[in-house]
Amino acid sequence: MYKFENANAAKDFYMPSSNICPIYDFDENFQKNWVMVLGQLKNLFGKPNYVTNNLENQFSYIIKATNENGDYLLLEAYCAGTGPAIGGLNDNASKLAADELAMYICQAPTVDYDYEGYYLDTMSKVHQGIKNGVPFWEETEISPKEFEEFSEEIIYI
Repeated sequence: MYKFENANAAKDFYMPSSNICPIYDFDENFQKNWVMVLGQLKNLFGKPNYVTNNLENQFSYIIKATNENGDYLLLEAYCAGTGPAIGGLNDNASKLAADELAMYICQAPTVDYDYEGYYLDTMSKVHQGIKNGVPFWEETEISPKEFEEFSEEIIYI
């Protein structure tokens, strides 16, 4: 069993790592679950390290996982183009902690939030969030000009 906490202070020392596991399975509820994750993470851990308007790099939390012996490791709960996932080192301890963290997140209540971002693979703008406990996802096509402007914004970030 692990205890999980937001490790904002450690974000400067956290080295990006590889995907260990998704937070939710890719199934018929994936889009709804994608929306739920940020609300669940906000409920559990407060403010993320960052949120962008690029759906392929939507948010990141650095999570400290501490076991019963007081040993800890850092994980990253993030959302990229393939959806919400947990990253960390490629070892057994990180895999065990990531699996437990995913279950912890999935069982958590959510909080309301509102998000707008771009998904350039489909040339669309996504408005998602949770309002009064109900998740929503609205996707609208963007113009070539808006696509170009956002593409340039990503390059200069």
